[in-house]
Amino acid sequence: MVAIRKVECPTNKIGIKCPYKMTPTRIVIHNTASNGSAQAEIAYMHRNGNTVSFHFAVDDNEIVQGLDLNRNGWHAGDGNGKGNREGIGIEICYSYCWKLAADGKTKIADEKTWKSKYKDKFEKAQRNAAELTAKLLKDYGWGIEKVTKHQDYSGKHCPHRTLDDYGWDYFLNLVKGFMGEKTETTDTATKKEETETTSIKKGCKVKVNKGAKSYNGVSIAAFVYNNVYTVDEVKGSRAVLDKNGICTAFNVKDLTIVEDAKTTTKEPVANVPVVEYYPKYSGDSKSLVDALKSLKIDASFNHRKEIAKANGFTDYTGKAAENSKLRTLLKNGKLIKE
Repeated sequence: MVAIRKVECPTNKIGIKCPYKMTPTRIVIHNTASNGSAQAEIAYMHRNGNTVSFHFAVDDNEIVQGLDLNRNGWHAGDGNGKGNREGIGIEICYSYCWKLAADGKTKIADEKTWKSKYKDKFEKAQRNAAELTAKLLKDYGWGIEKVTKHQDYSGKHCPHRTLDDYGWDYFLNLVKGFMGEKTETTDTATKKEETETTSIKKGCKVKVNKGAKSYNGVSIAAFVYNNVYTVDEVKGSRAVLDKNGICTAFNVKDLTIVEDAKTTTKEPVANVPVVEYYPKYSGDSKSLVDALKSLKIDASFNHRKEIAKANGFTDYTGKAAENSKLRTLLKNGKLIKE
């Protein structure tokens, strides 16, 4: 097995990243949805102030541990449920690569670059994660049933690359192999995407179903649901839409066909507006209201509610947590104009 290197969580971040003692009862597998190394993922996790944390990041060359195994992490999306409070979180690196869309701002999937630069790295990282998982199972005296995925706790489609390109059973078989157990009789070289079928094909015109989130579980602007888009690429359950103002991927189950790729138009395609963002906020105030006022933006509750809706917050009530997320978008220059 590749080396395991431990990096201690900074003392001033323990209250954010791993505030509770934990007796582990399970393992929770994730994909990072980025192209960073294990070292980079742990360093970023330690550096930021977000209540997001995990115990291990695994790449093609090493395993980096960022939290003690007797402390909880925030990775499963189930609040104080068993995923977060009892699960050892393992992030598999190199699962995603992005590029900027035509608007120069929106990040979209770059599968071509991922295949050429990161696919081999991901497959090695996935094997290393399976071997780490097997080691942990042996250390704790657990069986394969203790291996779970992020999706089991919050419904988020994660580990996305593992699920779509390989299949969950493929990963479990890797773990069983490292444990010396008999694996299921499957052709592990056959990827899930080769057997999975969908009526949504490249070139189809589709609408995004109301309430759907992006493929990676991110809320989307309300206007997206009202327009028609062309499918640029389909891989397994993942479909990339190619219009300016969206340029992102969705699960095919969240799309409805308006026009088949080989038929005549059934509905005119709407002109999709280019996303406009508010100016980036460079001040230090933690108040969303003050930040908006400093940019001469109407900070009234009603206007904030409209802004929130445009940025995917459909039930905005003005709570501190909602304002904090909107302020972060404004700080990063990513707050969409209503």
